[in-house]
Amino acid sequence: STGQLYVEFAIEQQGGSLCEMLFGVYDASKAPKELAWKQEAAWMYYCGTGRIYHKGFGHDFSTNRQEAAKAKQGDTVGILMHNVESISSSHPQGSCVSLFVNGANQGVFVSQKGLA
Repeated sequence: STGQLYVEFAIEQQGGSLCEMLFGVYDASKAPKELAWKQEAAWMYYCGTGRIYHKGFGHDFSTNRQEAAKAKQGDTVGILMHNVESISSSHPQGSCVSLFVNGANQGVFVSQKGLA
């Protein structure tokens, strides 16, 4: 089905100098056998570095930049899931997931086109 879903989290407290939290998406139909950020069907934003983690490895946030804004105590992290029927001229990325830090769009961190 098509549509959008936005979820936002407030980081109320962190231990230490880095925010050791990951936010993202993964295929919940598969029972995780290990941490979500190590899953093949998971893409996680790591607040401490601003990078994306997939299959247990850190990756540049996108082809345009190495990292997104780093989130810390007092910040908000939002994820917008935009689902469309298929890749088309009106939706060249297809279905995609975008990241927001303190309401500022950091960009798409996983898309249907990127998975093809």
